[in-house]
Amino acid sequence: MQYLKEEIRNNIIAAALEEFTKKGYQDASMRVIASNAGIAIGSVYRYFKNKDELFNSIVDPIYTSFTSMILELYQTEGVISRMHSIAKEITDKVMEFYEEHEAILLILIDKSKGSKYENIKEELIRLLNYRLKNELGPIFKETGVKLQDEYILYVVAASFIEGFFMIINKYKNLSMMKEMINQLLIVYFDDFHKRFQ
Repeated sequence: MQYLKEEIRNNIIAAALEEFTKKGYQDASMRVIASNAGIAIGSVYRYFKNKDELFNSIVDPIYTSFTSMILELYQTEGVISRMHSIAKEITDKVMEFYEEHEAILLILIDKSKGSKYENIKEELIRLLNYRLKNELGPIFKETGVKLQDEYILYVVAASFIEGFFMIINKYKNLSMMKEMINQLLIVYFDDFHKRFQ
């Protein structure tokens, strides 16, 4: 009997993953999930209180692992002159993670509107912005460079993260995806600090 319950739960999760991939969190239907799982709608609610709990059970483990990995990578010691290699290291780790968890990461990135995860891009932008400020601040002081406004670093972080996710959404071939991300890294981070002089 326990095996049957686990099988039903797994069927619900598989159907939900398909529905969230197609329609996103906000527009996903519990009725469609139940139908695709081959059970009555009431049975879904025996396993999950609501759509939010079902969504969380699918994405939370990946979200937690992904954000922990990103935080760890952003704390890598380095100087801005190594920014490209640091960013490449981050990209390589993210790509490894992406290969393992593609469907759920794509849901987190583009299909989580209305859920508590809808601001994942903004969180990554804040992390990169923080890193840029911490790395560039001392170098700017050393070289006498004054920014009109530090907000430009936020703009750089936001446009890089947006570009990164645009590439992930466009390319399904992983080697092409990596090549495009490496080109993006060159555009953004090669001799980055010198562009402000």
